[in-house]
Amino acid sequence: MGEGGKNMSTAIGDDMGFEDEDELVNKGNAFAEMNNFKEALECYDKALSMNSKSTTAWYYKGVALGKMGLIKEEIESYEEVIKLDHNAEYAWYNKGVAFLTLDNFEEALRCFEVVLLLNPEAMDVWYNKGNILFKQGQLEEALKCFDKVTIKVKDNLDVWKQKGQILISLERFEDAIKAYKQALKIDRYNEEVLQNMGNAYVTLGMLKEAVKCYDDILQSNQNLETVWYNKGNALRMSGYVEEALLCYDRAIGLNSNNENAVYNKGLLLGTIGDYRGALVHFERAIEINPKSKEAWLNRGITLQIMNRLSLAIECYDKALRMDPNLAMGWFSKAVALDALGKFDEAANCYNMAMDVSPYLDYTVMDKQMKYFEEYKT
Repeated sequence: MGEGGKNMSTAIGDDMGFEDEDELVNKGNAFAEMNNFKEALECYDKALSMNSKSTTAWYYKGVALGKMGLIKEEIESYEEVIKLDHNAEYAWYNKGVAFLTLDNFEEALRCFEVVLLLNPEAMDVWYNKGNILFKQGQLEEALKCFDKVTIKVKDNLDVWKQKGQILISLERFEDAIKAYKQALKIDRYNEEVLQNMGNAYVTLGMLKEAVKCYDDILQSNQNLETVWYNKGNALRMSGYVEEALLCYDRAIGLNSNNENAVYNKGLLLGTIGDYRGALVHFERAIEINPKSKEAWLNRGITLQIMNRLSLAIECYDKALRMDPNLAMGWFSKAVALDALGKFDEAANCYNMAMDVSPYLDYTVMDKQMKYFEEYKT
């Protein structure tokens, strides 16, 4: 194949003496199809030396420059096309895409707006415009773009996926699930769609449906730690403790540094009274991320339940240094100080807890005191 490409290139090059503008552009395109962009540019430049107003030569020169990663020069070529023909839709569109490559969203958007004035039915432009608006946080406007696209385009997976993401950002979870179902008609076992749909179901409290999504992914790929982790969360919230623990174990087995899986397994072990197991996992979570205030807090709570009060207070202090507004930290420290007979310090901590969160549900914290009393006896 290499020799064939070489011979083809030579054959094209041998005929370069033919000075016809259209022929030169065609030969440049032939070079470009073989990824010989330097030779292609030579053809386009020669054509332009013959006719500097050739919009076709300027356009294909821009395309070749873009393929070479010379984006600014690419844009300059499209601007030459536009100077000659302000209604050159294809040049405006490619110029917008080039600006997207440079993350210049404002200029890209301006180009796409011109294209839509010229051709309101350009669905790929509505798609790109919607993506830009989404990145800019203009969610409602982005959704309008995708609504236009999905009226005309029913079989594009990326369109439905992106529409689903916008709806998730708008917290319209039911509508997001509808979009993801449309995506699954195109690709029944798409991992990203099933993952996002499962997460949306979790947010809605539809945990059985969420687990079904995660299981559909795991049927074809058992090595996705995030899916095992998310399935574990859904099962934990459903009350299936043993099944959730197994899922966390699978996630940790795939990535021993999965902080969230380690931490959540610790929480779950604590709820079933396995405080030693919980402590091991909170300590491992801290080893992975020493700045996890949640892990320090729950390590302290677990140590307190085990009547290791001084160590518990040290954990609360670490968590509170990270977040002085951590009401649970102040309350838990107050309970520990109270148990040590340090009543003045305990009162100060109780007051701090109330100051930072006067409306917190302290019944959750009262359960902690109950566990503490039970463990001591």
